[in-house]
Amino acid sequence: MGSDAVAAEGARLLAGASTLFLGLACACLLRSALRRGDGRSGRRAALAMVALSATVALAAWSALVLLRGRLEAGPLAWYALAGFLPGLAGGSFPRAAGIPILAAVSLAWLLASAAVSGREPWSDGALAASLSVWSADGSGSLCGLSTAGREGAIAARNIRLGPGSIELRVESTVLRGPFSALLGHRFWRPVALAAGGKPVPLEEETPRTGFLSTIAGTVAPLLGMERTELASPPLEARPLASADILLDDESGLVLDPD
Repeated sequence: MGSDAVAAEGARLLAGASTLFLGLACACLLRSALRRGDGRSGRRAALAMVALSATVALAAWSALVLLRGRLEAGPLAWYALAGFLPGLAGGSFPRAAGIPILAAVSLAWLLASAAVSGREPWSDGALAASLSVWSADGSGSLCGLSTAGREGAIAARNIRLGPGSIELRVESTVLRGPFSALLGHRFWRPVALAAGGKPVPLEEETPRTGFLSTIAGTVAPLLGMERTELASPPLEARPLASADILLDDESGLVLDPD
């Protein structure tokens, strides 16, 4: 499901890039018509031909991705319009419009990248964490939690909890829109281990600091991000109980007792 969504967004992004070059070609032709006799008509015509060639190539690539994957086009027309208008404006007024547009896109990219930093790519069926109960009584339990990370890295820690069944809570981040084709569709990170409904927050292994990360968290919805907290099925707090917690596209998290 996630791979299809990323592929569909990639196809829409290609369509938007296609119309971006179409807008640039139209801008070149328009400038040539308005500035005849300035000695640059040949150069503009050559740029227009290059832009039109890129338009055709990218449009064909987009169509091929959609047809081969039998994907839904979705809001393809909006992507096309969102590409054409900046291309036309940037090509017609390179300094007045082109530079601000490029700066805005670059800033949005930096914010989107910062918003998903410190999170792991979501993969259906992948191991999220292993949970073991070392000891448990009426006053609480001592648990060992190992969370999966990038390139097979494992973060292990012991956590003392209150009484009650134990569950892992993770933050799921779903990224929609054009940036998902470049960064990924879904991410996750562990946020707390809870017993009896009382969570103990988990510190991030690589804390996100800085002004950019703070702004990114605030504007995440504007970048097409949706964040939700998911809880695993509870594990009974009894000595030597253990289970793996797996990612699942449908239910979020599933428990696989040992």
